[in-house]
Amino acid sequence: MSVCSPSSCNIPDAQSLKDKRQVLRSLKDKLRRDFNVAVAELEHHDTWQRSVVGIVTISNEEKHLREVLQKVLDEADRILGSF
Repeated sequence: MSVCSPSSCNIPDAQSLKDKRQVLRSLKDKLRRDFNVAVAELEHHDTWQRSVVGIVTISNEEKHLREVLQKVLDEADRILGSF
């Protein structure tokens, strides 16, 4: 079983696409490393302060999927709040 969870991101401090990509790269690297999930930017590729990120993981238990995705979303909120 797999789940894709799109998540909207607001990056108010980004003043350029380079700034935005640096924040997203940091976010993706940390989530991949800590939670073993796949992460990709899905929308707003050319918008400085907005993005939609897709997070995908697989498991044989639905409960485990939901727990992992909730932890990932909580961590993403924490990371994006620090920028």
